[in-house]
Amino acid sequence: MKRITVRRDLMSKSNYAKKYNVSRPTIDKKIRDGELAIERIDGVDYIKVQ
Repeated sequence: MKRITVRRDLMSKSNYAKKYNVSRPTIDKKIRDGELAIERIDGVDYIKVQ
């Protein structure tokens, strides 16, 4: 049986966009510029929330 770990310090791009009212292209630009830290899990980018 696979154990599922819930990470409270990560947020998907779409959830981040909804919560902070920011567009997805703006999020991608901030990631490229290094303003947002990300963690890639199984090919999906998650934003690290402090």
